[in-house]
Amino acid sequence: MLFIEGYRPELVAQIREKYSPPPSLVYYEVSKYGFLFLLITAAISTYLFKLATFIWNHDQLALDLTIVAILDTIGLVFVYRLIVLHKQHVVPMVCTIRKLMTSVINIWYFKHTVVGLQWVGLAVVVAAIGF
Repeated sequence: MLFIEGYRPELVAQIREKYSPPPSLVYYEVSKYGFLFLLITAAISTYLFKLATFIWNHDQLALDLTIVAILDTIGLVFVYRLIVLHKQHVVPMVCTIRKLMTSVINIWYFKHTVVGLQWVGLAVVVAAIGF
């Protein structure tokens, strides 16, 4: 999904400029094709069955995934509102900050250990946001 999200802001800006659809339709269409791409990739790599089995055996995970999906939807609606208001120039920065904050919160909340090169990677992301 990160691969698709890297192209999403530019793709959405091009679609909006050429066809002028409402933001909710753009969100639906881009997300639909991203989901289909992931579904096909998971089916081909045989991870889809393993994932379904794992979720079936760990019922709490289904609730967690549902909550993450809802929160992700809220975040994406915010991003698409930004696209409507500011075109594509602000969106990559907002998406990057959002992912950076998610990573930092996950490291803090789950008490992950972070090695030196990971800190360097986070620093590079913060530096890139500054430029």
